Amino acid sequence: MKRYSKHLILTGIAITILGTALGLLASPAGQAAQNGEANPAVTGTPVVVTNTPLPIRGSVSVQKTLVNDGMFFSVTKPSGTDPSLTVPNGVVLTDAHVTFSLGENFPNSASLFIHDFANGKTYVYEIVNSTTFHAGVDLGSGILSTGKLTVELSCYNIAGNQCQGALMWSGYKP
Repeated sequence: MKRYSKHLILTGIAITILGTALGLLASPAGQAAQNGEANPAVTGTPVVVTNTPLPIRGSVSVQKTLVNDGMFFSVTKPSGTDPSLTVPNGVVLTDAHVTFSLGENFPNSASLFIHDFANGKTYVYEIVNSTTFHAGVDLGSGILSTGKLTVELSCYNIAGNQCQGALMWSGYKP
């Protein structure tokens, strides 16, 4: 009996495979493939997708007004004043950058700071790179200014006493 049951199982599998293959060939997609045509299931009516905006509850506004400021500086040390920009009240600071046009190959010759004098915090202290003559920071969440937030460059180890370049910040007003 065991010998016959193995033959019955193998015969059943062979019939199932043959039936599936014949069914595929008899289908419209199979007939099109035999004739070298495109699959009718794929070349049917085009689908149009329409996006419907979701309703927003309350008075949520996502519009922002971009704000920025920048300046060229040329400071002679030791008596010159370091360049500084104040971020206006209510503006969210998102980034600050400085670039030297007269770079110094001396390490630690200048630093970029972001200070909040209202609460006595220094958020950023970054050394200007002595190879690229650049320093900068991108703040993912931003810093809300209360009117005393400043972006400042400090030139302190300059050979030749000349510190020259551009300082800038950008942000948005919610």
